[in-house]
Amino acid sequence: GEIQAFTGDALTFLNSMAVLVTSYCCSIQMFSFYNDLVEPSVARMNKASMPAIVLCTILYLAISFGGLFTYGSAVSSDLLGSYPLTLEVTICRIGLAFLVTVSYPLLMHPCRDATVNLVARIAKEVLGKTIDDPRQKSGKITYYVCLFVSLVATYCLGLVEIDMGMILGLGGTFSVSNLSFTIPAIYYWIFHKDEGYSTMRLLCIPIGILGITIMVVNIVILFL
Repeated sequence: GEIQAFTGDALTFLNSMAVLVTSYCCSIQMFSFYNDLVEPSVARMNKASMPAIVLCTILYLAISFGGLFTYGSAVSSDLLGSYPLTLEVTICRIGLAFLVTVSYPLLMHPCRDATVNLVARIAKEVLGKTIDDPRQKSGKITYYVCLFVSLVATYCLGLVEIDMGMILGLGGTFSVSNLSFTIPAIYYWIFHKDEGYSTMRLLCIPIGILGITIMVVNIVILFL
């Protein structure tokens, strides 16, 4: 296919940003990552996370440029679907299936914790009871029910065979763009009022606007 790195279209760029941000969705893991550190601190978290981000960037660039200069635009959002049905590609598909299988718990962990926390908060407001204490029977029931529902939901989503590009776009649109740009900008602006109109606080404005813009543009592109 034709090798064209940039189309010059702003809407296409913002649409691609949702998928790009999803590839760096480490912010979802940061809370669990921070809690698992020995003597957790922001400095130690940065030292541990930066090498992983740099390594991922190198791998992404190598694969992206390799695919661009080899196949050009003749590549679909499902990368393995663009390759011919050969033994080598079949082995790659099996390897990718294994990778997804072992990586799945990494994303399910924060999803499960967030779901349990959300259900527990709603139950406390409505029923006035605490149902997320792991030492009590109600806490264990809440834990396993939320885990089971999450597993069934993702399994059913896989059976529907929705285009992977759309899944990544939806994830980047509704969750990752807000987690990476909008929410951190809002939190920093609120919690650091003592800094006045410092450079970091002023940077929160364009970062927050970027997150909202990515979300709105991708909603329009995906559903209209």
